[in-house]
Amino acid sequence: MNPQDIHTSEDSRQQDQQRLAADKFADAAASLVFVLCLFSIVLGSCKQRESAASYNDRVIAEIHRASERITDFYTGKDKHDGQLDALESYMAGAEDRLEGIGFFRDDQTLLNAATELIEFYGGLCSEENRELVDLVSGNYYTPDDSVAVQTLLTGIIKEDNRHNQEFTEIQASFARRHGVILVRKES
Repeated sequence: MNPQDIHTSEDSRQQDQQRLAADKFADAAASLVFVLCLFSIVLGSCKQRESAASYNDRVIAEIHRASERITDFYTGKDKHDGQLDALESYMAGAEDRLEGIGFFRDDQTLLNAATELIEFYGGLCSEENRELVDLVSGNYYTPDDSVAVQTLLTGIIKEDNRHNQEFTEIQASFARRHGVILVRKES
């Protein structure tokens, strides 16, 4: 027998302890890998919600800027064709910016609804608002002009409310599908 083949019970006990420690380490490493995998799944889920929320915010920001431009036009003192040309150009750019945002994954609903709203604003610039400018820009403003302006504005407000309601419903549906909690920001 070779002297190296002879082990004492102390050597055997040390080897057993080393194997036990190695097994415990392997178990701990496997648990750590499991926890890290679980964490990455949860984090990925949170990132998806953040991405959906961020996407929603970018779309809303574009609509908000366009809406402010329209509001500025209506609340402004002087109305003229140059303002409408600039507003119409802005709305075309807003459509392009929305297109640049693109769809959220394969969900087209929010972007399509936002684009329809911006198209509505653009249509106001080329149609109803042109008529409004024609009515209020003359030197002589008759009672009939006043009635026509009120009728025109009532129609615009009614249509705007309808478009906003449709968009709000689509946005809420988008948020539910992607786990986003919508919070109204006061401006």
